[in-house]
Amino acid sequence: MKKALLSTFIAAAFAVGSNSYALIASDNASPANYPGGTWAGGSNGGSGFGAWSLPGSSGTGGFNGAYIGTAAGLPNYSSLYTDGVAFSIYAGDTTGTGAFQDAFRPFSTGMSVGDTFTHSIAFSYDNGNKGFDLYSGTDGTGQVFSFNINNTGYSWSGGGSAPMTTWPGVRENGVVIDFSFTLTPTGFDYAIGSAQDVGLTQSGSLAAASIGSVKYYISGAGGGDPGNLFLNSPTVVPEPTTYALLALGALGVAGYAAGRRARK
Repeated sequence: MKKALLSTFIAAAFAVGSNSYALIASDNASPANYPGGTWAGGSNGGSGFGAWSLPGSSGTGGFNGAYIGTAAGLPNYSSLYTDGVAFSIYAGDTTGTGAFQDAFRPFSTGMSVGDTFTHSIAFSYDNGNKGFDLYSGTDGTGQVFSFNINNTGYSWSGGGSAPMTTWPGVRENGVVIDFSFTLTPTGFDYAIGSAQDVGLTQSGSLAAASIGSVKYYISGAGGGDPGNLFLNSPTVVPEPTTYALLALGALGVAGYAAGRRARK
C-alpha cells in the first residue's frame, strides 16, 4: 500500500512539474502549431501569446515577407528548428529604399517576478539591420530591450556590443543566438549565448516594469536564406518556486485521494 501511495505521489509531481513549464506561454514553428506551414498576420499557434502581427513594406522597388521553412546550406540552424523548420522574415532593397518586415507578438499574460522569457534567432549575412525589440506594453509601447545585427557587429541595450562573428567556417554555416530574460523586482536579468560564437556569451541587468511583447525585425537585407532573420521557440516559464509549489500541491491532492481510496 505504501509503495502504491508513493508511486501516486511521484507521478503527480512529475505531471505537474513537466506541464508547469507550459503554463505561461510556449510556441514554435512546427506543423502541429501551424498546419501546412501557414504563418500570416492573425496566426496564433502555441499557447499563452496573442496573435502574430506581420507588418511590412517593399518600399520603393524592394521586397519583403514572412514564412515558415528551412534555411538551405546553413547546417548550424539545425539547433533552431522544431520538426525541421523555423519562422523566417526577409526584406531587401533592389532598386530603392525602405523595405522592411516585422513580426510582432504580445504576451497574453504579464510576466511575474522570477518568470523567464527565452527564444532564439539565427542569421548568416550581416547585411541590413535585423534583430528584435522587447516592450513593457502588450501594444508594443515602452521599449525595454533591443538587440541589433549589422555589418558593424552586434549591439544591445545598456551599451552592450560585440564584434561580428567571422565568416569562414562560422557565419557561412549560420549563427544561432539564444536569449533569456528573467524578471526581477526592479527589471530583468538577461543572458546571451551562441554555440558558434563564444564572444557572444554575455549577461547583464536592466531596469524595466515588465516584458509584455516582442518584435522581430529586418530591413535593407537580401541574399535569400543567409540574409533572412530566422527565429523560433518563444517561451515564458514560471519562476522555480511557482512550479515547486504546484508540485507540492499536486502531491497533497494525490495523497488525500489515495488515502481515501485506501480507507474504503
